[in-house]
Amino acid sequence: MVVLPPPIALDVARIEIVSNVQPSKTPPHVEGLIPTTPDQAIRDWGANRLVARGQSGVARFTITEAAIVEEDLPRDVGMPGLLRAPQTVRYNATVAAILEVLDEPNARQGRAGGRVAFSRTIWPTASPEAHQDLWQGMIAPLVSAFDAEMTENIRGHLGTFIR
Repeated sequence: MVVLPPPIALDVARIEIVSNVQPSKTPPHVEGLIPTTPDQAIRDWGANRLVARGQSGVARFTITEAAIVEEDLPRDVGMPGLLRAPQTVRYNATVAAILEVLDEPNARQGRAGGRVAFSRTIWPTASPEAHQDLWQGMIAPLVSAFDAEMTENIRGHLGTFIR
């Protein structure tokens, strides 16, 4: 669970949260195998951090990317490979979203976006439970990094819409 700062009040009448992604369980994707997907976590971020405090207009928060993807790493061969068991699986987590402020006829008045990514590795002999723990453990730092990135970009690009 991520503790977020107070909401960002925007000078719009309503907030729309839209997702253009679908969590997948099909390899190499694993995000659909955990209880809180990156997509759901970023939807929750939008619902908790963005609040409408205006009389007109819309702030549309669109999730464009939310995934955790498995990647096989090269294995040591020869003597180094015999002496140690390297971590040979990496999971790459990525989230991205765009916040657009639109007037009533849906003309864009401003836009800010954010994208964060990071990776974690795991031992090849790790249990399925260890993989689940690793994936779920990626969500909080992913949301925290996204919050920092998106907050900075909203303040920088949409400052005139903050109340």
